[in-house]
Amino acid sequence: MKRPSKGQRLAFRRAKLWNANPHCHWCGCLTQLPAEGLGRCAPRPPDNQATIDHLRFRLHPQRQEPNPQMEERTVLSCWKCNNDRNREEMKAVGIEKIQESSGSPPASKDKLIAVIERQAGQIRRLKDALIRHGLREEVSRAMLVNVIAKVEE
Repeated sequence: MKRPSKGQRLAFRRAKLWNANPHCHWCGCLTQLPAEGLGRCAPRPPDNQATIDHLRFRLHPQRQEPNPQMEERTVLSCWKCNNDRNREEMKAVGIEKIQESSGSPPASKDKLIAVIERQAGQIRRLKDALIRHGLREEVSRAMLVNVIAKVEE
């Protein structure tokens, strides 16, 4: 039997957490599961989209330790709270420290160009998915220009 992909495992985990309690662990708002078919190429998700959030920050010493008691380490969070917590961590610790701890070197110009090219491909796939789902009117030049402008920031 083929092992599910990481994306499938995350979707299953998110759905399991959502079925147990569909409210954000941090702010208590009612979350919604992401729309199927758009995947990671979707535009910025709604603030109440369900995400999986770690209880401990990325550099917390206990986050990487073994978990023999099988305690919960992740919770259901709305996109806004998850994103805000990540931003707070980045400000407090600094991206350089996070990259250093993960073994990731600072991004080179070539890597940044590759990321932009990959995101342009994701935008094209998003446009195609919206058209396939009968949402042609959502695919506007202004929307794509706005997304590209955000990528270039």
